[in-house]
Amino acid sequence: HLQSSKDKYFELTGVPADVFHFGAKHKESNQHCQFWCNPVAFPELTKEDGKWRINMPVCEQTNVWLGG
Repeated sequence: HLQSSKDKYFELTGVPADVFHFGAKHKESNQHCQFWCNPVAFPELTKEDGKWRINMPVCEQTNVWLGG
């Protein structure tokens, strides 16, 4: 809806999904998800050694507990 209405409020906002969810629920052919939701596309989420800075499964579980 926002793209079709040319709303620019969230134009530069990325929404990275957690790694498990992204791999299991998002198709590689979906260019929108690959660009805006692929956690690998956000280098600030990984440390120099390649490990994730945050515990994504804990974030996902907390989201479920909070009703998200």
